[in-house]
Amino acid sequence: MFTTRTLIAQALVGSTLGCAADLERPPEDYEAAESSPQTLCNIDQVLTKNCGGIGCHGSIAPQAAGLDLQSPGVASRLLDAPASHSDLSSDAEALKCAPGELLVDRTNPDNSLILRKVLGTQSCGMKMPLTFGLPSSDLDCLREWVFTLAGKDPGSGGG
Repeated sequence: MFTTRTLIAQALVGSTLGCAADLERPPEDYEAAESSPQTLCNIDQVLTKNCGGIGCHGSIAPQAAGLDLQSPGVASRLLDAPASHSDLSSDAEALKCAPGELLVDRTNPDNSLILRKVLGTQSCGMKMPLTFGLPSSDLDCLREWVFTLAGKDPGSGGG
């Protein structure tokens, strides 16, 4: 469990770089391919620019909620992975979390927590990135990548 001081430090650092979601999943549970799906945009650049950084979701520990969005294998760590919500600051906030949330939901990509967090429609926790919204081109790229990862047509509208 994070201390208040740790959470404040992460929020301050994250306020300049941003953060995105939750993850705690052992490697033996990975079901997806190790490589990211091909999209017309550069998802690695989008994730690094908006989500990476010290205290957020970069490859250097500690990552917020244990979520690394920079190291190889991001796709396999997100697809059908349950959200951990391990970084919530209070039990009251944790009780708001919808059970069974998936970081990338294969059956209903629009319901993926990684998208809902950047749109501000998450059941609990804070909108990501912490201090700024994603540019529309980056949001479109993330959505396209999530849908492609889930094996769905980005123009299909979800599940």
